[in-house]
Amino acid sequence: MTYNDMTKAQLNELLPENLRCKNASQLKKASKASLIEQLERRDATQAEAEALAPAPTMADEITGMTDLQKRVVVALLDAGMDINGAETVDGMRSDNMCLADVAELAKRTGLTMKQVKGVLASSHAWIGF
Repeated sequence: MTYNDMTKAQLNELLPENLRCKNASQLKKASKASLIEQLERRDATQAEAEALAPAPTMADEITGMTDLQKRVVVALLDAGMDINGAETVDGMRSDNMCLADVAELAKRTGLTMKQVKGVLASSHAWIGF
C-alpha cells in the first residue's frame, strides 16, 4: 500500500508523535499532500542516516556469534580457501569462488552434518557470501 492509498488518519499514525495532528479538527485541516510530504521527508532522512551508518566490521559480527557459529565460520572460510587455492578470504570472495560443502565442514569441525546444517541455516546473515 502506498501513501496515496492511505487515509489521512492512517498517514497521521505513521508520523512521529511530535508531528502528528493531535485531534480530529487538526487532522481535518491538514491536507493529505502535506502529510505525505512529511512522511517522504522522514523516509529520506532515514535513508540518508542508513547510508551514512558504518558497515559492521568482522569484529562486530564475531561478537554476536556463539562458539559453535565461530567454529563453523572458521572451517567454512578455511575449507573454501583450501578448495579454491586462494591465499586469503578476500581473494576467495573477489573471485566468487565456491565454499566447502556440509560434509567437509562436518569433518573439519567435528560436528555432525545435521549440526552444521543447523548452524548454517541460523547464521546465513553473518556469513556474507
